[in-house]
Amino acid sequence: MNHSIKRVLCILALSSPTLVMANEACDKLKSGILVDVFGSDASIATFREGSKYVPHKLCTASWDKPNHQELTKAVTQYETQKAMAKMLKQEFNKIAPPAAGYSVSLTIIDQIFDSPQDAVASLENTVTELSKGVNVTVKGKVHTTQVEFNDWIEDIGNKAIWAPKLGELQVADNNGRFAVTVKGFSDASQNLSKAVNLAKQIVNDH
Repeated sequence: MNHSIKRVLCILALSSPTLVMANEACDKLKSGILVDVFGSDASIATFREGSKYVPHKLCTASWDKPNHQELTKAVTQYETQKAMAKMLKQEFNKIAPPAAGYSVSLTIIDQIFDSPQDAVASLENTVTELSKGVNVTVKGKVHTTQVEFNDWIEDIGNKAIWAPKLGELQVADNNGRFAVTVKGFSDASQNLSKAVNLAKQIVNDH
């Protein structure tokens, strides 16, 4: 997720006082659900907490694919060729190689809503705003950030929705909200499938 989108999500999703708590996001990802969803390869995952200055709990788990050295070399070659083509103002149509590893992030919004309906309304408002496009000023320049969403998913929590380009599943569950991001699969539908399975585990764990 780029810096503009991160900033927009913070502005739109977090408009009320936050709660002070431990990083529940990392606790959940370390509980064994990664191995349940992604298999034994995820047992070697390393975990990184989000910034303490961001008003929600974020944790990112990452681990290498078995052939990560080969994939890393391919990614490096691709980026070098792409940069060279840009410098020479040449057309570049090569397809990017798959990532050398997997990345899974869990963001828990530090807000308890008055009701499940309020949590759903908050999610719907966020989706509406991001779909229309939000202006963000970066270094004096105004950029419009617009996020594309698929249809609503009704069987995860109270309501959920997938943003394919971000690889992010946003969920309203009970009186809260969280988001799961999955990246690393060459087939985008696999990222969605794993995100859905992980979100269901989190919902069932509540």
